[in-house]
Amino acid sequence: MSSNYKSGLAWPNEETGRLFRDLYGTLWCGGSLSHELKEAVRVRNARITDCGY
Repeated sequence: MSSNYKSGLAWPNEETGRLFRDLYGTLWCGGSLSHELKEAVRVRNARITDCGY
């Protein structure tokens, strides 16, 4: 993901935000799982943690 990407999340420091963006970009853009399965897992995790995203 571009370093200009803004998720709307607050980070304790810029380095933490950069590392998370790198991890999240790798999750969504790489690997062998389908995008549909990744999205299903994202929705499930959001529900069990009561996340509004």
